[in-house]
Amino acid sequence: MTPNTDTCIPVDVTQTANWKAGIKIGQIVLFRFPIRENASEEQPKLRPCLVLNTRRMLGKVFVELAYGTSAQTTANKGYEVRILRDADANAVGLSRPTRFIGARRVIVSLDNPGFDVNLFDSPVVGQLTGELFERLNAVRARLQAEADMAKATREERKREARDRLQLPAKVEEVGRLTTRGSVPRKQSVAR
Repeated sequence: MTPNTDTCIPVDVTQTANWKAGIKIGQIVLFRFPIRENASEEQPKLRPCLVLNTRRMLGKVFVELAYGTSAQTTANKGYEVRILRDADANAVGLSRPTRFIGARRVIVSLDNPGFDVNLFDSPVVGQLTGELFERLNAVRARLQAEADMAKATREERKREARDRLQLPAKVEEVGRLTTRGSVPRKQSVAR
């Protein structure tokens, strides 16, 4: 995708060759999202992607990117940020209306070769603001809530599995084990 060079000025002038130091949530970057639309493509198509999150792991910065597409369908409702008007698209550095699909995302290092630097030596083409940024935060909150619920469910299943595997036992006077619910009997020891 060729960015709209009339409005595709980096958000901050310092975000040219040093774009990695200023990457933030809500920015739109050009990235080769790892989905091939047909088998004949040599590499994934360059497309706008929305920065959903940033995190530091093992001394490197990673970003969570949402897939961007100009296809206006009803798939993935509730997980998308839609930029419907041409004027809004131009204002955030896009050449046409685009929707960012939060249900289709990837986490990559800023060193990933899938980032495409534009004429400003930066893959950053724009930044969401106002209502679009509020919508982004609503999508992020929903994704985080679902991740938290999934984590709680996994932890509960682990606890249940651990409880099923443990056989609570008491050690009796003579060393015999009994399971929960049984009444220990004293054994008479012959002398």
